Amino acid sequence: MSPRGQPDVSIQVNATRWLRFSPTAGYRVATAVESFRYQADDIGGVVLGGNVQMGWF
Repeated sequence: MSPRGQPDVSIQVNATRWLRFSPTAGYRVATAVESFRYQADDIGGVVLGGNVQMGWF
């Protein structure tokens, strides 16, 4: 079994009672990737993302 993982940190920010933002940052570890013409360097690295939630919190 090859090592793999994606630890990340996410912070929630409440803008209003019905709007919430959540930026995310992390690092993806991928080794021994040999399918679909991908290499480990293509998939592993810094990961940035986020989401927007709307509703009554």
